[in-house]
Amino acid sequence: MRRGTIPAASRSFAALAFILLFICGFARGQSLPSKKDLTKWVEAAEKSNSLLSEDLPSYHFVANVRYTLSSNAAPLEGTFEVLWAAPDRYRVEFRLGKIGETDLVLKDKKYVIRNTPMMMLSMWSISDFLFSKIKPVGSPNPQSLTDISSIGDGASRQICLTAGDTTAVEHRLCFDANTTELISEHHFPNPHGFMAKFPLAADLTDYTNLGKTRYPQHLMTEYGPQKIEAVVEKWEAVAGFAEDLFTPPPKATVWDWCADPKLKAPAYRTTVPALPVLSGVRDPKTGEPSMAYVAVYKVVGTNGFPKQVTELFAPPGKLAEKFVDDQHHVRSDVRICDGKPIEYETVDVYWPLGPYTFM
Repeated sequence: MRRGTIPAASRSFAALAFILLFICGFARGQSLPSKKDLTKWVEAAEKSNSLLSEDLPSYHFVANVRYTLSSNAAPLEGTFEVLWAAPDRYRVEFRLGKIGETDLVLKDKKYVIRNTPMMMLSMWSISDFLFSKIKPVGSPNPQSLTDISSIGDGASRQICLTAGDTTAVEHRLCFDANTTELISEHHFPNPHGFMAKFPLAADLTDYTNLGKTRYPQHLMTEYGPQKIEAVVEKWEAVAGFAEDLFTPPPKATVWDWCADPKLKAPAYRTTVPALPVLSGVRDPKTGEPSMAYVAVYKVVGTNGFPKQVTELFAPPGKLAEKFVDDQHHVRSDVRICDGKPIEYETVDVYWPLGPYTFM
């Protein structure tokens, strides 16, 4: 019986064709998403990574924090806890070393109890970093994507990219290639930019989901003389809270409040010397000129004029003292809730990326 045989050349051609088909298929599977798709990924991530999201169910959040102010100070440790029932019904418990504060938001009022005479820089900075929609290092720009790459393969494959203008700060984001969900964010000065030597960074990693919201479990930021490290111990949905947790404390300071106040710029602003005037301050280690970091606590009246101005942090010297003193004459934005101007407390930070304000 004669058996049919395939010539050696044909066998080689068939093997080569199979290998090419495999490689092409693998390459297609590893191809990068389009910029249009990646823009949507970044936009979705920016909308759904805040503890203030309206899409969140009632939740209990606890983070262990470590806070350092200036390189010569010993770090302080504490907790930041949120009991969230709704955007206009939540409680924040803040403990850091000997500092303690409770904020209770109920509809149009905010009740504050603290064991310090005013909001401290640590409270403002930690709350702003963990609880606010504003990143101290700025936000990625979904319309400007560069350095797109693929890392890993299969279930662990990631798509990483740089988002936004990178002349000062680079925003590096990595996504799960299979689910398109954000995995990590890294923000740092452009090594070739004008802020290359400034202490400025943020790392947000180990994202997880609660409802439609995605939030990191490990967070770190360095901004000027401050460094904050946080590890989320608990973030879970709850059926409800005991009613006494949302009972207004009898000795609290009461502020008018709303979740999204309208801002009205003053008819004119009295200007003060810009922060670069303070650049005569020298770095104690290198002796080189450095940009001063100034933080000021303010109580702003309904007309935008400050009713109280207190220095929280500034370099020593008359230049800084004059800069803080001049803040008594600077008008701030008027904040309007339900058509009515409100009095509010805030912290203004002046630094290379500032000023910016948090309430």
